[in-house]
Parts: sequence; structure tokens; C-alpha cells
Amino acid sequence: MQETATGIAASAAPQVERPSRMQVAVVGALLLAVAVALTIGVPHVMRLQHGVEAMEGLGRVARGAAIYYVKPRGTEDGQRMACQFPRGVAKVTDAESCCDPRVNLPGTSLCDPAKLDWNKPIWNALSTSVGEPQPFIWVYEAAGTFADAKYQISAYADIDCDGVFSTFRMVGQGDPQAKADDCVLKTRPTFEFHRADE
Repeated sequence: MQETATGIAASAAPQVERPSRMQVAVVGALLLAVAVALTIGVPHVMRLQHGVEAMEGLGRVARGAAIYYVKPRGTEDGQRMACQFPRGVAKVTDAESCCDPRVNLPGTSLCDPAKLDWNKPIWNALSTSVGEPQPFIWVYEAAGTFADAKYQISAYADIDCDGVFSTFRMVGQGDPQAKADDCVLKTRPTFEFHRADE
């Protein structure tokens, strides 16, 4: 304690620890997220989050398709298979949306992952599955070989169960330079969406 000019003892000011840059950044990010949610509305923020989830999921499937295309494979008689994506059609459910009670996680517009069928040869070939609740019905289609090989991955969601769907899609194409002994893939898939904010 120090004495002041009046002779009264004054206590030293308590030491206040300054926040770290990381703490300031985290608080800033939280405040920004709250401001955005208040400005454009929580439902819109949730829709944007679902769009990001769709792009990430489509990207995982596209990577699986690209790996399958370039990896050498043999036929039963020992011949090398043509460069191709896993061919055929795969859908995780016959339900039209996650609002369908057959796949719905009660109280949400999300699909219960336990009610979706990812255990199909095509999904296994793509090394793809989703283990957490999410709002999408996933569909994969592919045909053709070499440069004519093409796949399409779609994620459909009816976020508010009103019968209006958001659609996210990735389309990939085989490479014109691919040969039987070298399945190169330099082409990039294209991304498209319809009613992403629905």
C-alpha cells in the first residue's frame, strides 16, 4: 500500500491480464457470427451451412470417383479394365427427401444416417458414406469409359419440408488423354446448384 498526499493509504491497482490474440480472434469470430445471424436470419445461416455440407460431401464423392478412374483394375480374365468411374446408379434411399418418416430423424428435417443405405457396391467403390445427420438424399450415376466416361453426383434437400428442393450437383468427365495403359485424369468436375438458399 502506498500513502497518498492526504496520508490515506491507497491500494495498488489490480493487475489485469490482457487477452491473447487467439482469444480476441475467437471472440471476434463469435461476435461476427452473431451479427450475421441477426442481420440475415438464423434460418438463412443454417441454409448456407447446409450448402457447405453439400459441397464437402460432393467433393468427397468426386475424389473417390477420380481415384477409381486412375487406379489400374483387371478383369476376371486378366485384361486391364478401361479407364472408368464406378458405373451404374446408386441412391441412398427411395425416399424423396429427409422429411419422409422412413428416413427422418424425428423432430428435424435431417436424415437419420442409420436409415440410409450406403452399403452398396458403388458407394463402397467410391469409399463414401455419411455417418452424421444431414439433410441430403444422395444420388450417383455414371457410364462410359476413357474420354466418354461421365459421372453425376447429386445432393437433394428439402430443408424446411415444404416440397421445394435445393439441388447441389457435381459432374465429372473422363480425360481425352487416358489410354488403356495410363488412366490419367486431368479434367476437373463442374459444380452447379439450383435454389441453394431454399
